Amino acid sequence: MSYFAAVIRRMFASFAIAISAMWAIYMLFDTVEHIRIIRAYQAPSGRLLDLALAHSPTALYQLAPLALLLSSAAVMLGISRSAELTALLAAGQSLKRRFMPFAVFSLVVAVATFTLGERLVPAAQSRYVELVDLEIKHKNTWGDKWRMDRQWFHGPSGFWRIGGRRANDSLLTDVTLYRMSDAFSLEKLLEMKNLAYLGKNRWQAEGLRQADETKMIQKQAQAGAEILNFPETPRHFEYVWRTADEMKLAELSDSAELRRSQGLSDRSYILSWHMRLAYVPLLFLLPVLAAVIIWNRSFLARRPGVWMGIGLTLGAGLLVFFTLLAFKSAGEAGFISPGIAAFMPVIIGVGACICLFRRIIS
Repeated sequence: MSYFAAVIRRMFASFAIAISAMWAIYMLFDTVEHIRIIRAYQAPSGRLLDLALAHSPTALYQLAPLALLLSSAAVMLGISRSAELTALLAAGQSLKRRFMPFAVFSLVVAVATFTLGERLVPAAQSRYVELVDLEIKHKNTWGDKWRMDRQWFHGPSGFWRIGGRRANDSLLTDVTLYRMSDAFSLEKLLEMKNLAYLGKNRWQAEGLRQADETKMIQKQAQAGAEILNFPETPRHFEYVWRTADEMKLAELSDSAELRRSQGLSDRSYILSWHMRLAYVPLLFLLPVLAAVIIWNRSFLARRPGVWMGIGLTLGAGLLVFFTLLAFKSAGEAGFISPGIAAFMPVIIGVGACICLFRRIIS
């Protein structure tokens, strides 16, 4: 068996064991939380299996980078501590050729994980949220207490509070319009029982009209066309029910565009969109990180144990994780753009690994 095929076979077995073990630990802690929820809301115990199945794709997607990093380190340590490394060096095999099967395997895992995150994870996470929020906690029966922020909208006329919808969403009910004062506080402008869209087809409507009596909060002099007719279109009153984890890339882009049209911040959706793309090069980078640590000559000269090598690799992985977390927090806070927040850690990691890799080769 060739070196390439042997390493691929070992990587597959090591990766399968690592991700299975971590998934089992993840689901153990997850099940404890699910039992607490089911007991608190007196739901059937059969929901435990439903919750585990719905949350497993998300767990595998999140655990794939760590499993790839640890499996790469384990196989590289196995090669370094055996006579294989001596034979490879004696045969004149370069470090690049030695690393090639790890790069190919990481590329396959990256593509598979990205496909999983785009095809299966959003639907599974959406089902998981539906199970917890609606079928177990019954939050859909709480009325305005459930996700109140999603009943607030921003349009050209000001800030709208929508109580409900009727007639296939063509009629907005219990509507209150607010405007921002000079002191940056919301002032109630008017209240309306019903608002209807201008035009027969609401998706082609060019605005809103008053559908019944209006209770004025400000002066009656303001009850002209500005008050009784509004430029808001149906798009201003659409809402995004799902979180970023429940969306595909195209849906993230559409949600960001929708929030921009409503005058709301799209930063969280744009950041999630960029981070979803940065996930692939990050996975490809992890075996390089393991090679920089395990195949360093100064490290090999110490004849390190397996746990020492795994510990150093895990420490480097945690450093990468906290770097990603710091850039993500900076992106969410608006200190840097979403693209920089998502890709800068990868660019820094690639640059550092290339420099260290060249040093190992020399």
